[in-house]
Amino acid sequence: MKISVIMSAHNAEKYLREALESMLNQTLADFEFIIIDDASTDETQKIIKEYAAKDTRIKLISNPINLGLTKSLNIGLNQAQGEYIARLDADDLSEPERLQKQYDFMEAQPEYALVGSWVKIIDQDGQELAEKKPPPDTKLIKFSFIFGKPCLWHSSIFFRRDKIAQIGNYNEEYKYSQDLNLYVRLLKKGKITNVPEFLTKHRLHADSIGRKNSEAQHNFYLKSIFEFVNSNYDQISWEDLEIRDRARNQKIKSLKGLIRALKIDKHIYRSFLAKEKLDSELKKQMSHIYQWKRGLMIKGYLKNRVPGFYKRLKRYSGK
Repeated sequence: MKISVIMSAHNAEKYLREALESMLNQTLADFEFIIIDDASTDETQKIIKEYAAKDTRIKLISNPINLGLTKSLNIGLNQAQGEYIARLDADDLSEPERLQKQYDFMEAQPEYALVGSWVKIIDQDGQELAEKKPPPDTKLIKFSFIFGKPCLWHSSIFFRRDKIAQIGNYNEEYKYSQDLNLYVRLLKKGKITNVPEFLTKHRLHADSIGRKNSEAQHNFYLKSIFEFVNSNYDQISWEDLEIRDRARNQKIKSLKGLIRALKIDKHIYRSFLAKEKLDSELKKQMSHIYQWKRGLMIKGYLKNRVPGFYKRLKRYSGK
């Protein structure tokens, strides 16, 4: 057995059957499916047991109390027997050839520790909302973490178990954004990428973890970026990173704060370019993202300081 699939489920009855069937119907059938029921109070465990009775690949682990996603995933990792680990959340879906394609890629590309994929975003009814095509280049992924936005979907990742074990699996201090923290720690030792195919569907709905806990999730995201920048590129203070973050989220109201945020952003950008060896095409892509984000910081300040700024700008430009 080469692959272990790990899913943690808490009160996931609404979408669980679809998620289970999307994995059980993979074209590559030789895998174990470790499912951690994180003390659900609905029909989650009943549904898992129903499927487990028909499919011996399913291994159910029941937490006596609710431990949260991070600790539950580590429980699954500690039980896994596969050389590779695939992740799937209980409300997301995998395309039928996902495991086969990611397995083939990793077998052919031993320099990579982890691979994700392109993702289709769906709503609660399964209707497609958007398509996301995250980059395959490891350096562009690093850049996107700092200057764009995270470009790996947790439910799409497929990784070498020994590489994750070397960095201590998921950091249990991270209740949220545990996946981003995993990636930035892994990037110190290995390369990560995305298969340029739509292999996963990520569902947005009212009970999504990220939507229910967006502020806490963002704080953990910022903590990971702070550790990533300071351990790889430049030493910046937490205060500086928070100021930059407020500007990037268009929450700066003072000109002094905007200028400081722009200076911090530029300093990090130059440190990144000095550390990474980039070809001209990558530099061009990164410069475009960097300049676009700086423009948004300035527009955010103007929006906060000048009432009706955007309306007047549109009227002036004739849009």
